[in-house]
Amino acid sequence: MLGGGSTVSDVPGRAAEADLLRRLLFAAYFFEVGFLLVIIPWSTFWDQNALLEAIPAVYRWSRSEFIRGAVSGVGALNIGAGLAELAAAWLGRRGNGEPVFRPDVGGAPQGRV
Repeated sequence: MLGGGSTVSDVPGRAAEADLLRRLLFAAYFFEVGFLLVIIPWSTFWDQNALLEAIPAVYRWSRSEFIRGAVSGVGALNIGAGLAELAAAWLGRRGNGEPVFRPDVGGAPQGRV
């Protein structure tokens, strides 16, 4: 590489830090969306939404408790995905703080096939 600078792929420690940061950001995103999707369908914001009130059929449909439960269920799935990301970030590092690299993520075949 020209210029003597380093990139994330040149330094394994930086790659591990970038991977950890990515996982934590994904987990934060999943938690935020999940909690919003669990709470909002049961709040007054859902009942007094001007966008839903503009189309009466959609408004009646959105008032159904089945639809509210389905939206909350999607929120619960998002929270579960956030927990899975946190677990992957936690298990991806050893107890002494060294990263554990797993190049075979997803079970992809390695080498010649």
